[in-house]
Amino acid sequence: MVAASSFGEFADAFLLSIKAGFKGKNTLADWTRDLKVWCKPIRGTELTNITVNDVLGILSPIWMTINRTARETRSRIERVLDAAEAKGLRFGKNPAMWKTLKPLLSKPKLSKRHHKAAPYKDVPGIVQALQANHEAADTAVNLAAEYIILTAVRTGEARLMRVREVDFGERLWTIPAERMKTEDHPEGQDFQVPLCDRAIEILKSVIPKDAARDAYVFAGQWSKDHTKPLGMNAVLHALKTVYPAMTAHGCPIQLPRLGR
Repeated sequence: MVAASSFGEFADAFLLSIKAGFKGKNTLADWTRDLKVWCKPIRGTELTNITVNDVLGILSPIWMTINRTARETRSRIERVLDAAEAKGLRFGKNPAMWKTLKPLLSKPKLSKRHHKAAPYKDVPGIVQALQANHEAADTAVNLAAEYIILTAVRTGEARLMRVREVDFGERLWTIPAERMKTEDHPEGQDFQVPLCDRAIEILKSVIPKDAARDAYVFAGQWSKDHTKPLGMNAVLHALKTVYPAMTAHGCPIQLPRLGR
């Protein structure tokens, strides 16, 4: 990494030095956007002169409207300035530290609206599209999305599913109580999901024969040993590819009413 005195010069050099470790296909683009677009007001500022007010000037206008982007931008500014300090290019308290900024930024309001469900008539077509569409998303991701539809569960309940939860003999999947997220489910009780033939077929196709009992059933793209679960947005992306108006909650909201 070359020495630089301005935030922009150092940020660009820092990004070049860490990009080889990025795993997500959009990570580099996200970092570049945050450091070049949102950080434009401070790109010409000397590293030693960046203040809390400078960082607030970037975050405040977008904190309530695009909070996730604002939070990621803050984190990346902090990392850049930490690296600059490690290189001896600035000293003192990092002005992008969350502990410093938290009292100065309003708490964003969380939306509690429900996700729109997919109409009954569209469900067979969605499943067929998932089975046929292995180019837009990894095969395992499409299978996970189909499994979620078949079992009428939420994304997180399936995404964090472990091998030990499946009983092929009884054709049951037992979801631990702590992973349930329904208002009508008794707190502290496990939840059992009966498995149809296709659900069992999916599980047998994604679980390695030598998988450990603690292994994740639906593993992340980079986790060949199934020690890391599928990413939070992977299933949603697969569903939106075949049905743009739908969220991963779409079918699970409707299917329980069909009397599975």
